[in-house]
Amino acid sequence: MRETLRKATDNPDPPCINNNSTTCGNWQEGTARKLVISGSADHLIAPFDPQLMRSLIRWTQQSLDLPEIEKPFVVHRFIIGSFLMFGGGIFFAVCVFLQPYEKPFPPMAHHLWRRCVAGLLGLLMTAIWGLGRTGPAPAIGAGNMLLFTAVLLSVGNYALSDPQRFSRRVWVGGLYGCVILAAVFLPTLLCGVREIAIAPRYLLQLPQFLLQ
Repeated sequence: MRETLRKATDNPDPPCINNNSTTCGNWQEGTARKLVISGSADHLIAPFDPQLMRSLIRWTQQSLDLPEIEKPFVVHRFIIGSFLMFGGGIFFAVCVFLQPYEKPFPPMAHHLWRRCVAGLLGLLMTAIWGLGRTGPAPAIGAGNMLLFTAVLLSVGNYALSDPQRFSRRVWVGGLYGCVILAAVFLPTLLCGVREIAIAPRYLLQLPQFLLQ
């Protein structure tokens, strides 16, 4: 990206790299250029990175000759809230499904209850897909609900098959999740070693990257 900017500006050291106040070229001739490299975002979380969003908004305001107005971002709270709502909904529904197991019903009744739950969720998934497919429900909302119901079906079915071990398996699953996240973060950090060597200040943004 740096080499591309050097060629585009015909400048071996263009000043418009990570500089909010400097733009190479000019808007009237269509040669305006800027390179913003975030120290706290990978491509997966780039749309949610405050630094990139502020730079993009400022670039748009400059290109349309609009007043540059700073506004607070709430995207992180929105993402965290979405995860908490999704996880809380799964947890609450599974607890409701497990209620009959706390009563002295025969094993056959428990088995029947498990089949009823799976069948009900299957019918619900079919209905959600139909509503999103034919138009009464927005496609994005139907897709999100379909994902939620599919996760609920798999987690609920597992919890009903072995409720005594479910809580223990949740902890094990959480630990595996942490291992998977570490496996995702490590290659990203290793690939960024060269960039960190060029701009050591990115190390100060490493905690924000891990949080995002």
